[in-house]
Amino acid sequence: MLLKDYLLDYLKQNERSLRYVARKTGLSHMTIHRIASGFTNIDIETAKALARFFGVETARIVAMVDPEGHRDFALEGEIATLMMTYPWFRETMQKILNAYKEQKLTLEDLKAAMDYATMKLELKNGNVKE
Repeated sequence: MLLKDYLLDYLKQNERSLRYVARKTGLSHMTIHRIASGFTNIDIETAKALARFFGVETARIVAMVDPEGHRDFALEGEIATLMMTYPWFRETMQKILNAYKEQKLTLEDLKAAMDYATMKLELKNGNVKE
């Protein structure tokens, strides 16, 4: 089922308006209107807000955005799950994002951090030697 159809079914069954959903999710009326019109380019924060509203997993909302798999949202869904499950992971990611926004970290810094994590993984898997 597409997110558009899920939203429209909810509105019909519960006799609610787009503005009601916008108010309850904290999203703009325009965002909800675009989703109801079939717009599928939503970010993970929008998916999380809708998931909370509908009482479903974020991954379910993400799957409804692109049910035919033209875009790979699996990674975003898994990261969102990690962030919801492990507060330390969310806090760390938030610090990294804030530092990037404040230009205290560059894209090169972020890539270096990811390269380091990848190297650690390869070491643990025995694919490389120290």
